[in-house]
Amino acid sequence: MHRSSKRRRALVALVAAAALTGAPAPAHAARNLAGVPPELTEQAASQNFLVHFTSAPGDPNAIAPDAAQGLLVGAERALGDSRSRIDLPAPMDDGDGRADVYVYAGTDRGPERGLVRADSRDDRTTGWIGLPPDATGDMVAVTHHVVHLQELGLYRPAGRVLAEGSATWAPLHLYAGEIRSLPDQAQFFPDDPVDCDDPDVCSLPGYNAWRFFELLAERHGPQVVRAIYDRSRALGAKDHRSHLIEALQDVLADRQTTLAATYAEYTAANLVGGYGLQTLARRRYGATEPFDDLATGTRTRRFWSRAVTLDHLSAAFYRLRSGSDAEGSGGRRCRRARMLVRIAGPADLEAPLYWAPFRPRRGRARTIELEKGRATVELPWSTCGGREVGIALENPAAATDDRTFTLTVRLAVSR
Repeated sequence: MHRSSKRRRALVALVAAAALTGAPAPAHAARNLAGVPPELTEQAASQNFLVHFTSAPGDPNAIAPDAAQGLLVGAERALGDSRSRIDLPAPMDDGDGRADVYVYAGTDRGPERGLVRADSRDDRTTGWIGLPPDATGDMVAVTHHVVHLQELGLYRPAGRVLAEGSATWAPLHLYAGEIRSLPDQAQFFPDDPVDCDDPDVCSLPGYNAWRFFELLAERHGPQVVRAIYDRSRALGAKDHRSHLIEALQDVLADRQTTLAATYAEYTAANLVGGYGLQTLARRRYGATEPFDDLATGTRTRRFWSRAVTLDHLSAAFYRLRSGSDAEGSGGRRCRRARMLVRIAGPADLEAPLYWAPFRPRRGRARTIELEKGRATVELPWSTCGGREVGIALENPAAATDDRTFTLTVRLAVSR
């Protein structure tokens, strides 16, 4: 995913040449710059961006001129890659052909570093970026906000889920080889609906959808996100609203699949880490702690049933382990056993559930088909530690909430 050194040198040359021409006057006279410090009097320009900054010693907003040049290189790289590799358009022209970036403290908002402000409430509009001084070299933050400017030119009312989910996805997809750990806004909460945008209902509203866009990109090509934006804009031509679910359904139908089937595939991918993306590959349970964790112990027994209620487009993972968590249990003789997992759920579930083995050997996700809302998984087991399977429960419906699933485990130890 790294850019070539030749490309980097070309970008640096482009920035330097543009900066030597002198900084242009502000382009958007009607722009609301409330909160932007007036002392950002220095400017650095490239072909597509204009950075407003100060280098005054002691100013909390200050960055070195070299940092401003580095920011231009990063922004040009992000724009070039997002246009060529994921088919996003250039930001709309605000009058001088360059998008404005203001560098000042206090622009950290919520889980992300920096902000983007639209210049109008039109469906397609220009805007500007605000970045904190310590984020000018952060390629994740820079790309996130460059993509937001591009999205404003596609369809501003697209909604938080499409806007934040795809802007979080873009740098993680484009620069996967350079990113060693996921940023805070890329945390995953499987039991939150993919389309949840209400901070009173779910964690990281909008941002939580980024890995769903990665799944779509890996299955249908990264241009699929642009297709969802274009379809959202077409659906919102009269009412200027989001239409995310309808757009997803239409785009997936064009690719001969459904949202329910895609969400089921997404759940399976999260269970086993079934992604090509380096930061997600082979990370089971969605790289989170499972909803529940059960050690099956050393004797024949039936465990209390475990239940979870899932809203639309959400999931929960269970981890089942052999052996016992009790102190001193390791000295007992190991015995063969059988584990039976009974699952109850909706009789009209649109897609299968999944289970997968993880220890002693890792395996692929395997389907669990409910018949009249019931299914049983039976596995060879042991009273000793060393075995682990995961169970994924899901509600793949686009709008049906409050679906309850019950999981009951029984261990039968051989005599």
